[in-house]
Amino acid sequence: KCPDRFRGVWWMEGNQFNQETLMTFQDADWSDETQAVKNSYENWMRTPTCFGIINATANYRNKGTMKFAMSPDRKWMLIDKYKIYILSPDDKLAWPDGTPVERDEADMMRIDFDNNDSSKPTYQYMVRRVAYLDSDGNLVKTSDYNMFQDLVSKGKQRIDSCPPDYCFCGSQSEALQLINPWAIIRFAPGSNP
Repeated sequence: KCPDRFRGVWWMEGNQFNQETLMTFQDADWSDETQAVKNSYENWMRTPTCFGIINATANYRNKGTMKFAMSPDRKWMLIDKYKIYILSPDDKLAWPDGTPVERDEADMMRIDFDNNDSSKPTYQYMVRRVAYLDSDGNLVKTSDYNMFQDLVSKGKQRIDSCPPDYCFCGSQSEALQLINPWAIIRFAPGSNP
């Protein structure tokens, strides 16, 4: 029952604060195309940092779940209290310097606002589909896949130059952009990783 729009593997670009990197929507228990419940301890990849391990362990110990709900106009998804804006092809995004944000047509944006005032965003990152299976079961890698792999490769190079392993050294902005190449994940029973 998962809508095709949400199938595949999704990269939470810029969500390094929570040490979460990749996740899936399609393995959730979809009651219809607008409502689902997902186990937050399965098919949700975290980095093996202190916080990432605590996050993964607590979710598994508590058998955490997250409820998905689509807005009637299908422009917003709530994951518990977290908002995701479902971008349309007509939406234009730009960096603070005015440079357009490169994006695939499937990309979405996770965003919070100060007191629900949409003119005052307080936290945001891109939710990018990196790969999915087409209707014939063939693996399709999106343009976001290459961007993701590039940042993983740069993250590995950076970690290799910073003692000890699993930590980034350098500027804060660099550390938030690079992706730790090591990860922990618990696959859902019956999944075929």
